[in-house]
Amino acid sequence: MLQRNATNSGATPIVETPSIWETTASALRALIDRNTPGEPERQAVARELRSLHHHLRQTTPGYQGALEDALAPESRPPAVGWSWKVLADNPAVRGGLLGIYAGRPIPAHDHPGSRGALLVLTGKLRVTWFAIQRQMPGDLTELRRVAQQDCRAGETALIDAGERNIHHVVALTERCFTLNLLLSPFAEPERSWYLPIIDTEPDVMIVRRLPRKAPLRATVQ
Repeated sequence: MLQRNATNSGATPIVETPSIWETTASALRALIDRNTPGEPERQAVARELRSLHHHLRQTTPGYQGALEDALAPESRPPAVGWSWKVLADNPAVRGGLLGIYAGRPIPAHDHPGSRGALLVLTGKLRVTWFAIQRQMPGDLTELRRVAQQDCRAGETALIDAGERNIHHVVALTERCFTLNLLLSPFAEPERSWYLPIIDTEPDVMIVRRLPRKAPLRATVQ
């Protein structure tokens, strides 16, 4: 979900109020730190993230300003295809605003060892999750699609440390903005991109696995 090399990547967080993030992270951890969180847990996560969103809008001018900038009519997608505004970044939780644009999907990627969630604020998106089916020679990997979910404003999607970690995100409307939160953030160099090469079966594809530091801007058109 969270892309560190997009717009505002690496910037000083515009919101860093530890208490609210720690409270939300604690609530989410109790809900999704399990192998197979179901619909009740997803609904509870959505309530927690909606509460966080409303709290930040009411108490944090920087958050409201970031929303207004992102939703401005003249706003255009960045060259990499998506935008990322840092809200919180500490050892316990990483949070931010993610902007996704039609025709510019976020390639399949992972967040090793992390669990988290996104809440759709505007628009509609589709998340597709993959599991590694087979490691192949060199940098090739065979992925199997394990789930897919369409989310509209007010709905949430979860990632876990197992089969629902590698995921691909695409906007189903002209643009879509989400509030994202990761628990126990991964070490950045551990992350990988999974760029498709060929579909071998309806739900299976061979991908090229690239490290986080790979020049994705030059790879994804």
